[in-house]
Amino acid sequence: TAPSHKATAGLQVEAGFDKGSCRVLAKLLIDIESGKLELNDRTLIVVDEAGMIGTSDMDRLLAVCVEAGARVLLQGDAAQYRPVAAGAPFALLQRLQTPARLDKIARQKGRTALDGAWMRAASVDFSQGQTERAIEAYDRMGHIAWEPDRKTAPAEPLTLPC
Repeated sequence: TAPSHKATAGLQVEAGFDKGSCRVLAKLLIDIESGKLELNDRTLIVVDEAGMIGTSDMDRLLAVCVEAGARVLLQGDAAQYRPVAAGAPFALLQRLQTPARLDKIARQKGRTALDGAWMRAASVDFSQGQTERAIEAYDRMGHIAWEPDRKTAPAEPLTLPC
């Protein structure tokens, strides 16, 4: 599950979950609470983009999982996206527990090994707050188009090589 349709679709494509087993969090909670979907002690709920879940939905999810004996795997980046709903329970959980960290970046591949290497390094820079260094890398590799002002900038975004 994930809090948005886009993130749920990402689970299907990138993690290989079948479409029938992936639901947006709101739908998952409705299905569980209505009895349409039953959890048990062999159930594992994988939650992507957990940093986007507000306190109320996180409480509902964890409560039904505890009641059923199900396990929950929360994944995401608390610093990347904030929940629209009140609270930031994922960020709190990360402060209370030592979270596992995934440091290997798989999405930025580029056309060549060199492309992939600088893109992954820039992603690490972004994640560590080194925004200027990351933007400089994109600029150095020709992935930023600079214009002197809005009037000379193209109305539509440019398609740059990736």
